[in-house]
Amino acid sequence: ERFEKGYMMLNEAVAMITQNEQVFLAIISVIVYAGFIYLIVQYSKNYFLSVYLFVTMRFFGQTMNGIRFSIATEILLVAYDRLQKKHIIQFVILVLLATLFHKTAIIFMIVALFRYIKCNKIVVCLWFLMTLGGYIVAPYIIKLLFKMFPSYGNYVDRYLTTGVSLGILTYTIVWGSVFAVGYRIQRRNRAGSEG
Repeated sequence: ERFEKGYMMLNEAVAMITQNEQVFLAIISVIVYAGFIYLIVQYSKNYFLSVYLFVTMRFFGQTMNGIRFSIATEILLVAYDRLQKKHIIQFVILVLLATLFHKTAIIFMIVALFRYIKCNKIVVCLWFLMTLGGYIVAPYIIKLLFKMFPSYGNYVDRYLTTGVSLGILTYTIVWGSVFAVGYRIQRRNRAGSEG
């Protein structure tokens, strides 16, 4: 099947209420944005900045583009919230639920291992280098993933013919910079609260 079972069940549930596609999109938007609002309220000290970054870092546009991906992402963000609160079983259940909307969500299980990695300059540099290296080997990884998840084969031309572009590298550098600034602010805040 091209679409995952969770997405098909959601379509069927909405179809019982209405056949209007705009209403379907409105319901999906409420689900996705309610989750983001919940997480911003839970974790942000500056709501305006969080919403600003949500829009300017292209998340807002992405939620309108990839419905299944957006639903899975929202579920994974809630799963991360559960992991932060040390509710491991809820984390696993939510990740499995997310795979009902996007099969690749299963990869998120490795996030549970990150809890045991201390964040320092060496780890940050290694992650950045691994990300850049990932773009170099991305075509091979994508071919492997398409073999593992054949239902995504219709995306093969788009991903394998574009290669490593300047835009992707620029995007990585921008994200790396945001991460680095956040890391420095976090270290400064910790040093301030200890001293």
